[in-house]
Amino acid sequence: MPGLYHLVTTNMSLHHIKDTKSLLDKLFGAVLPGGYLAAADLDPDGAFFMLATMECFIHGFDREALHGMFEGAGLDDVRDFPAAEMIKLIADGSTRRFSIFSNDRT
Repeated sequence: MPGLYHLVTTNMSLHHIKDTKSLLDKLFGAVLPGGYLAAADLDPDGAFFMLATMECFIHGFDREALHGMFEGAGLDDVRDFPAAEMIKLIADGSTRRFSIFSNDRT
């Protein structure tokens, strides 16, 4: 099936997906030629971001590896860059700063 959308996004959800590559392949397939796929998620965080009661399969992404998944799907002009930082309460009751990056195809 050819792509259907000019823009497909995912924001802070990939770390909840067990098979990230399979999901990304499906998202890539939904993008029209010349369209965009944009993803924002966590940099590696040492498993501190998610509380013990929340399901999380990946504790942050290696940007180079995710970049490779984008290129491996045939996307070109892939960029990754810092998108935001957030301060969040973690399991021990303290706060910690987390960095969030964005990956996109232009």
